[in-house]
Amino acid sequence: VETGRVATFTGTGAPARRGRPVQLWELRGPRWVVAADTTQSSAGTFTMRQLAAAPGRHTYRVVTQAGDGRFVVRSRSRDVTTVPASTPGARSTYLAGVTPAGRITFDGYRVQPVTIAGHTYANSIVTVDSRLIWQLGSGVQSISTALALRPVTTSDPLPRYEGPRLVEVRVGAALRLRRFITPGPVVPLTLDLRGRHTLTLRSVDRGPYDLDFGAAVVLVSPVVSTVARTERGVDTGAALSELRPVATSGPVRTDQVLGSTQSRLFGGSLELDSYASPTSLTATVDYDLGGSFSTLTGVAMITGDASPLATGRIRVYGDGMLLATLERDDVDQRVATVDVTGVQRLRVELVTDPTPQMATFAWGIGFGDPRLT
Repeated sequence: VETGRVATFTGTGAPARRGRPVQLWELRGPRWVVAADTTQSSAGTFTMRQLAAAPGRHTYRVVTQAGDGRFVVRSRSRDVTTVPASTPGARSTYLAGVTPAGRITFDGYRVQPVTIAGHTYANSIVTVDSRLIWQLGSGVQSISTALALRPVTTSDPLPRYEGPRLVEVRVGAALRLRRFITPGPVVPLTLDLRGRHTLTLRSVDRGPYDLDFGAAVVLVSPVVSTVARTERGVDTGAALSELRPVATSGPVRTDQVLGSTQSRLFGGSLELDSYASPTSLTATVDYDLGGSFSTLTGVAMITGDASPLATGRIRVYGDGMLLATLERDDVDQRVATVDVTGVQRLRVELVTDPTPQMATFAWGIGFGDPRLT
């Protein structure tokens, strides 16, 4: 198979059982890695497609479930030899032709043309899955696409609402985009994939009863290429959620998705729940910054369905010195900016005041989408 082309793997499982999970594994060094997954048809057949990796010999096998649910039924190994492209220039392939791995399926994964704001985009990927992973191989250099929400239609299998979604995109383990996507706009995105094997898409909404009934996320005509391209649309700086806390105290949760009174979503957030406490509560999270950043931004907000009287604050310390106090009540949120130039150790302190009368049980204070630049 030429670099940049798609290799197709087909087979049959016996005894046949429609819907039985099947995985394609690739040998990388001493370890087998899941490269794609699908299910058997009623005849036991299956098909998976993968981008050809860098030139060389690559070993694969197919694994399916035994009766106890473990992936222990294995095919013999097959070798695929990848050769350089026979024609010069860029080799591009629609991502829609590649079978993803690690699907957490809720309501399907579809490849179809999508019409947004009067424009039709072919070979788009439509999904309301909470997570999709593509193993793209070492021969791929870049991907060009855009993010959008598919308009809700009467043909949807489940009732949906025109709600926004929080979308995260990772290249390897690195977070490249965390964006609040609203109905209507198309957000262009180009990513550098050099040296990274995986592309991960994760979407979150705040549907009724916390169920995933929001509009479907669309990857608009995504194209992967063997040629590197300049990135665009990616987030600058680093999300605080990507740093591992070195110390915590109190009932604080990290890397949360928080909703606001404006129906906005904030990912990678810190949150302290009040648990309807009659007294003030305090929690702290410490991070080592190593003096690498100059600015911390985020949204201080009241979370949950508290009364308008619910209040709290966030204090930011750098190397033991108070840098800022962000007072919050249940009103519109605005992005706060804190100077952290030269700070080695950062502490974020979250404080809730005593629960006011008539406040609901579930409320607290959060620091929405804190980012470092």
